[in-house]
Amino acid sequence: MIILRTYQDESIQLLRESFKKHKRILLVQPTGSGKTIVFSQMVKMAYDKGTQVLIATNRVELFSQTLKVISQHGINPQIVTANTKSFSKDAPVTICMVETLTRRIKTWKDISYSPKLLIIDEAHLGNFFKLIDAFPLASCIGATATPINKRLCLYYTDIVQNIDVAELVEQGFLCKCKGFMMQDDFSDVKITRGDYDEKQLFKHFDTKVLYKGVVDKYKEKCMGEKTLVFNVSIEHANKMNKEFNDAGIHSEVVTSETHPDERKKIFSDFDAGHFPVLNNCSIATFGVDIPSLRVVIMNRATKSTALWLQCLGRGSRPYPGKTHFTCL
Repeated sequence: MIILRTYQDESIQLLRESFKKHKRILLVQPTGSGKTIVFSQMVKMAYDKGTQVLIATNRVELFSQTLKVISQHGINPQIVTANTKSFSKDAPVTICMVETLTRRIKTWKDISYSPKLLIIDEAHLGNFFKLIDAFPLASCIGATATPINKRLCLYYTDIVQNIDVAELVEQGFLCKCKGFMMQDDFSDVKITRGDYDEKQLFKHFDTKVLYKGVVDKYKEKCMGEKTLVFNVSIEHANKMNKEFNDAGIHSEVVTSETHPDERKKIFSDFDAGHFPVLNNCSIATFGVDIPSLRVVIMNRATKSTALWLQCLGRGSRPYPGKTHFTCL
């Protein structure tokens, strides 16, 4: 049985009230506050009423997390992945990856699949908008910690946001951040589509001084503590991983090139404390829940508030004996 926190129960009541006037609602809660718990409760209510639900996620980790919580409600959802061969248009609840879904939308519409409630996790991401377009009759909850996208106002007409980071810290549901700023000059990196150009950003970071600098600061500020490192690119993550290991610090790396099964094992071993440092590139940004994480290293620059908050949020979850998390 899932026991809701007070603010989570309030979020559900506000969503239900909003649906009296609105069709598409953004559920906005900080990373680590339990958005999955909230929208899963809405799925349970819809399921009990016989309302057909479609849930879409964009990452394997989010997919697994959602499936776990939905199953705790006693619901056995239909799972759609790239390897799924059969599909029932009458399944009460379906969970899928957004890219898999968009490849199958025409087929599903041809068999008259028309869910009444659409749940979108990480709704600020642009690849979900075509999903809303594909099911225009469905009511929609778009869950996100960072409602930053110019197109959101074209699709959603209300926002439920009844808790913020400061309140969650005060109530003990999130940890404070202790930050150390490493000075640098990024005037050599051009801006492309509102953020630093990835190739030029990697070129900026791809120096012996900066690779060594990350390891030196890790040793100085947080040696031995469980640390997640966000890097610019796959090559950057691999090189940074090597730098840690060459310095005698056991590090692993996960990127989009890491096989899903291996990725799952690495995250599990990291969570269990089998090694102290995990390097990644764009993998641990969403859906990674490791409360024992003590340090986040932003080994990259960004002008994206959403990306910044998503990365920092990985370290904010409380854990026994954890008074704060550190950001380098």
